[in-house]
Amino acid sequence: MEYNNTEEKQDKGTEDPIAQTETKQTTLLQCEDSDNARQAEVSDEESNNTGQDEEKNSRQVFQNHRTSLLSVLCILTFIGSGFSAFSNAIMWLSLPTLKEIVLTSDLYDNYFALFPGLEEQMMTMLEIPAYFYLLTFLLYIGSILGAVWMWKLQRKGFHTYTISQCLLILVSMLMMPNAGVPWLSIFWTGLFVTLYGIHLKYMNPIEQ
Repeated sequence: MEYNNTEEKQDKGTEDPIAQTETKQTTLLQCEDSDNARQAEVSDEESNNTGQDEEKNSRQVFQNHRTSLLSVLCILTFIGSGFSAFSNAIMWLSLPTLKEIVLTSDLYDNYFALFPGLEEQMMTMLEIPAYFYLLTFLLYIGSILGAVWMWKLQRKGFHTYTISQCLLILVSMLMMPNAGVPWLSIFWTGLFVTLYGIHLKYMNPIEQ
């Protein structure tokens, strides 16, 4: 009996260190897995923060590079296109009434006598369809919108402005063929588009 008890004690003594070693190894593996998971989470957060910081920095760089010339060009576009949009909107809304007054009354006879070429110009304007003034009004609004985007250093503003200005010239040539080629409008449009195009490198291709 004493011999058997001694053997059992020896068996337990030999089994306990092995079990403890396996337990320690399992614990170490679990700790390593948890550490790896934490490191992966930290690296993901760092990469996300780095991407956000780079995007913010890129936007700040673009925001800090609106030149004085670009500001002046945008202000001139606001003034010129704004006045043209307003005048075309007035003509579109008041064209039927204005046509009736000029054709049926002598209200403008004194002005026509003082300025001989005024009557011809007035009759040419009255012969133009009303939708022409509506279309030019919308295109001038497109020019203003493009200037607003360029003021915010968004590159899509340049394309919007350029398309609107080119369509304005094309529409005027199609609707008023007797007026000839608007060389002055082509010159100013080309000048502004060129000056705006120089500032494309300062504009952000990403919408803000």
